[in-house]
Amino acid sequence: GAFTVSNIFRALRWQMLLEPMGYRAGFANSLLTILLGYFANLGFPRMGEVVRAGSLSRYERLPLEKVMGTLVSDRLMDMVCLLLVIGLAFVFQGQVLLDFINTRRSGAGAESGGLLSSRAIWIVLLLMTLCGAAVVIFFFILLHFHVFRKMNQILQGFWEGLRSVLKLKNPVLFIAYSLGIWLMFYLQCWFNLKAFPPTAGLSAAAAMMVFVFGTLGMVV
Repeated sequence: GAFTVSNIFRALRWQMLLEPMGYRAGFANSLLTILLGYFANLGFPRMGEVVRAGSLSRYERLPLEKVMGTLVSDRLMDMVCLLLVIGLAFVFQGQVLLDFINTRRSGAGAESGGLLSSRAIWIVLLLMTLCGAAVVIFFFILLHFHVFRKMNQILQGFWEGLRSVLKLKNPVLFIAYSLGIWLMFYLQCWFNLKAFPPTAGLSAAAAMMVFVFGTLGMVV
């Protein structure tokens, strides 16, 4: 039940992201393409994002690059909610979380201490900066060719979809949907723990810790 409600909230939130660009996606297609994305993730992790955007673009006849832009906004809001959940975990179970982090840090330090010097870090940063500058210069050179002008139009459409979050008609409702999604995620975890006798006695705070570490694992 909580999983279904979270997807309903996500579908409604996705519709809100599309509206500022003048598009009105059907609720059924929005919801079903989200579920299709979860199914695709079973075959190949994160493939669901591409399948989800492509399916909605096809069924609703929307520009794919703009739909992809809204998905980035969607995931950025999820990242904000994740940080909020981690903050709540620190408030209610901070000592447990710090003990776990310190234990892992000391173990990792014993295995890999001294492998990266400050000089090596600066060299890596310099190489990344040079590579980034080269990519930017190469991109501007390619803009003189017709095929890459078309690519530039696609990128502009993607950027428009990304910026749709700044043009929401009802930001408060958007935030409410986002919080509702993550509340349902948490309830999924808690209900699952309650469903099995060995974990049925765990508190709501313990369920939050399990939820945080499980979510961080998904991010990795």
